[in-house]
Amino acid sequence: MKTNLMSRSTLVLICITVLFATGCTRMYKQPIHEVAFMPAKEKIDLPVQLVLTDDFRNAKWEKKSMGDTFVMPIGENLVYNT
Repeated sequence: MKTNLMSRSTLVLICITVLFATGCTRMYKQPIHEVAFMPAKEKIDLPVQLVLTDDFRNAKWEKKSMGDTFVMPIGENLVYNT
């Protein structure tokens, strides 16, 4: 009887430890807004090359706090307004 009670309390303690020791990941999707605060001015013809690498396109912000991970992908917004 005593070993049955002890094994049951040990099982409950292990379950509680696993419950609080594991974390979760939360993904947030950022809304895309067009940049429209600058009026058009006279155009200057310049040869410009814009290089948008996969690292830039797949950029994300991560914050870890007490086992939780918060992830915000920001690369899509950076590429959209370039």
